[in-house]
Amino acid sequence: RFARTFNKILFSSWVNVLLVFVPVGIACGFVGINPTIVFVVNALAIVPLAGLLSYATESVAHFLGDTLGALLNVSFGNAVELIILIALVKNEIRIVQASLIGSILANLLLILGMCFLIGGLEYREQVYNSTVTQMSACLLCLAVLSLLLPTAFHASFSSAERADSAVIKVSRGTSVILLLVYVLYLLFQLKSHAYMYQATPQHVIDEESHP
Repeated sequence: RFARTFNKILFSSWVNVLLVFVPVGIACGFVGINPTIVFVVNALAIVPLAGLLSYATESVAHFLGDTLGALLNVSFGNAVELIILIALVKNEIRIVQASLIGSILANLLLILGMCFLIGGLEYREQVYNSTVTQMSACLLCLAVLSLLLPTAFHASFSSAERADSAVIKVSRGTSVILLLVYVLYLLFQLKSHAYMYQATPQHVIDEESHP
C-alpha cells in the first residue's frame, strides 16, 4: 500500500521530474561552488517540493471539510511560509521582507484578479457574503498597519541603535496581538459563525438568478 501511494504521489505531476535537483542542490551547498549556481539549482528543486506540499495538504483537507480544509491549505499549503521561517532562523531579514512583500502583492493583485477573471468567464453570476468580506477587509487593514506602524516608529528616532532596540519590542508586541487576533478569527470562522463560510453550489446560484 505504501508503494502504491508513493507511486501515485510521485507521478501526480510531470513537475516532479525536477526532484532530481533536490540532492544536487544539497550537494552544491556543501561543496561551496558559485552562489548563483546554488540558487538556480535549489530554485528548480523547490518547485516540485512546493507542489508536493500543496498536494499533501489538499489530500488532508479532503477529509476535513471545506472550511477547515481551505484553512489548512492556505496556512500550510505553500512554500512562502517555509521560506520565511527558514530565513528568520538564519537572520536573513531582507529575504523575509522581500518574501512578505511579494506574497502580499501576489495575493492582493494577481490571485484576486485571476479569480475575478476566470470566475467571470466560467459563471454568469458570483455571490459572496458581505459579512465575511468585511471581516477579511478588517484583517487585511490590521495586517497592513502591523507593517506600517513599526516602520513609522523606527523613522521617529534620530539614533539607529535606539530605533532598532525600540522597534524590536514593538514588533514582538504586534506579533502577539496578531496571533491572538488570528486565534479569535479561527473561532469565528470554525465555531461561532461557521455557517457563513459554507459555500452555495454555483448551479443553485445560476438557477435562482436566471430561472
